[in-house]
Amino acid sequence: MRDLYTVGFYTKEFLEQLKRILKPNGVVASSTVGLSWHTTESNFPYIYHNINPTVSEFFRGQVVFLSREPLSQRFESSYARIDASNLERVFYTDHRIYGLTWKSMSAQISSIFRVTREKMMERALIPAH
Repeated sequence: MRDLYTVGFYTKEFLEQLKRILKPNGVVASSTVGLSWHTTESNFPYIYHNINPTVSEFFRGQVVFLSREPLSQRFESSYARIDASNLERVFYTDHRIYGLTWKSMSAQISSIFRVTREKMMERALIPAH
């Protein structure tokens, strides 16, 4: 699924449609950006993230797997279920979403680009102005 900073948050209706067309035992992989815990969990009660240390930190921290059913046992060593006790580091919760505006999200994105540009300049990957 796409990066939601470019278009907003996934809606309940979108996730309901996604759940409806998902085949039995199907899994949706998604960036955590744009996902609200309450909206997502109401449609996909089984949410996992990768815990395999050989997988990149970005993938382990920023990609989740959504399902209507538990993952099969063969995946248990590489994936951990996310629940209400460990969701803050991965998902927006409703109280975090209500304070967001396009202006605040734009500021966050600008900050990310600025830091990335500074790191690239330090490594001489792009010329300084």
